[in-house]
Amino acid sequence: MQTHTASRRRPHLIEDIMPFPEYRGNLAACFDHVNETHRPLIVTRKGRADAVLVSAADFDPLMDVFLLAGTVRKSRKEIDEGYNIDHKTTMQQFRKRQGI
Repeated sequence: MQTHTASRRRPHLIEDIMPFPEYRGNLAACFDHVNETHRPLIVTRKGRADAVLVSAADFDPLMDVFLLAGTVRKSRKEIDEGYNIDHKTTMQQFRKRQGI
């Protein structure tokens, strides 16, 4: 099975945007579309993007990236606030906890 990433599968503006009434009337075809193309389908209401449909296979990797980005943001904030320790201190604490 081939894995797809969001960076390689951006929506095509002509093929991957659909008004809600058309989406509602063609759910099975929409599911087939996102599973076959591995591109998200943007559903609009009143001319504006309202929701995005992605395949289950593509959702898991997107969540991994999302969660990793949150961890990086949190880590950067902690570093900026001075909640970091150098490598030598980290290793000393690790060895002490491990009884090494």
